[in-house]
Amino acid sequence: MMYQILCDNYLILDPRDDDLIVSNPKLVLETNTSGSCSFTVHKNHPYYDKLRKMKSVVSVLEDGDVIFKGRIFSDTLDWNNSKNIQVEGILSYLNDSIIEPFNFPGDWAEDQDYINSENKVEFFLNWIIDRHNSQVEEFQRFKLGNVTVTDPNNYITRSSEDYLTAWECVSNKLFGSSLGGFLCVRYESDGNYIDYLSDFPLTNAQTIKFGENLLNLTSSNSAIETASAVIPIGNEGLTIEGLSDGDLTEDLVKSGKVIYSKSAVENYGYICSIQKWDDVAEPSNLQTKAMNWLSQKGIMLSNNITVNAVDLHFSDEDIQSFRINRKVNVISVPHNYSATYNLTKLSIDLLNPQNTKITLGKAFLSLIESNQNDQIDTTEKIIRHGETVKKELVNQIDQESQKSMTQILQNCQEIIQTATAEFVRTGDFESYQQTISTQFEQTAEEITMKFTEAITEINNVNGDLQQKYNERLKYIRFVDGDIILGEEGNEITLTIEHDRMTFKQNGQEVAYFQHNKFYVTDAEFTMSAKIGNFAFVPGVNGNLSFRKVGD
Repeated sequence: MMYQILCDNYLILDPRDDDLIVSNPKLVLETNTSGSCSFTVHKNHPYYDKLRKMKSVVSVLEDGDVIFKGRIFSDTLDWNNSKNIQVEGILSYLNDSIIEPFNFPGDWAEDQDYINSENKVEFFLNWIIDRHNSQVEEFQRFKLGNVTVTDPNNYITRSSEDYLTAWECVSNKLFGSSLGGFLCVRYESDGNYIDYLSDFPLTNAQTIKFGENLLNLTSSNSAIETASAVIPIGNEGLTIEGLSDGDLTEDLVKSGKVIYSKSAVENYGYICSIQKWDDVAEPSNLQTKAMNWLSQKGIMLSNNITVNAVDLHFSDEDIQSFRINRKVNVISVPHNYSATYNLTKLSIDLLNPQNTKITLGKAFLSLIESNQNDQIDTTEKIIRHGETVKKELVNQIDQESQKSMTQILQNCQEIIQTATAEFVRTGDFESYQQTISTQFEQTAEEITMKFTEAITEINNVNGDLQQKYNERLKYIRFVDGDIILGEEGNEITLTIEHDRMTFKQNGQEVAYFQHNKFYVTDAEFTMSAKIGNFAFVPGVNGNLSFRKVGD
């Protein structure tokens, strides 16, 4: 995997060229936002002066494919005259145009294109894009892409008495409204397309798997958007007050202008939300909308999954890399966990893509049934038991080394799981057990392999369990390209560097090999010391003689 950065026609970042390097290049791709990119260009960069604010088009390429486009909105100079560049994605171009006050569809009541359109949502978005394109330059324009978001009645009503930017119109009147959906940019050879999707049609070929590329997993539940009751508002302030009160289902009840969930109120109290459907003009349709919203979304708990995963494309070009605005499967076989989520955010370190962080979209779960939901219960177990894989690959390790590291980690996990299973099956607490284990640990600074011989003796004394541990821990560490060998509790370590082998005692260097020579602070020879064909040899009478001992 290789990332490149282009500014107009100038190559700013290419890891293969030492002259085309920038510092700290980061890329954030996120659904329903413009996304961002940042990097630092040093004074000696050949294209240092080619970066123009607001005018230059910055592109990020992954293996030759464009995955991001944007414009520079900030270029702060630091002490060394390096430029700290901040880039916003091209959806920000929609902030450059103005949409005058309008009434949709009233202003189009006699428009034949509107009348003939099969999807009024698509027609409205196309109108916004046309108004935007008519005001901006060529590089700021968009083409209408795929629109799969629809309105059930195919009669959306949207209006504004204020002047809005095209972005405010798109975000407030479309994906930020009750229509929902995902606004995505697609980069094609003939232009930049805007897709408006009800759901992602494609799934990433690469799966996130426990023991393979899953490094960490965090599940957060939020009740901020949760409601147990709703007051629906339709077109021109329409309510359901005129409809009959009473039970609508076994759980939902109508009372005046309100519909509430009996079970949600009982479990979580009365939490009321106002929901507007400007496109609904019939009370019965409004009531149906409110019932569906409350049962399918209102009484739900939003669950966000954030994972840190290795993109295996980094080590195997035959594996397709993760792409945003697609689904992704998350699997943990040891925990019987499998779910599919929308991949809505990618945070990429362009020089160290193994540090990619992935945020998966919301999954709404019933508040009442959440305690019985197997997937979330399993996710909590992963976090609670600390069973997620803590594996981050080291910078500049070649592909084969990365595969080996992954295999080591998997083997270690299998050993630990097997040992645990054998322990559970042991019914004789009088037995004497000995376990040899190897652990693989990583921090931001070092990788540590620990070889532990743990001897456990369990005795049953008057019904009380007593454990005795006799443990000796040895390790191999890889720090900044050096290899360190040692033993926990032992003051002496051995460090193997590129051209030097060093012995340390209590952290202080006491001896080292370098350039075919041995250097030591103090030396003691118990028998003799030989130099070439001569040696210092102790005599039988206690004297020390220096004589020739070889040809």
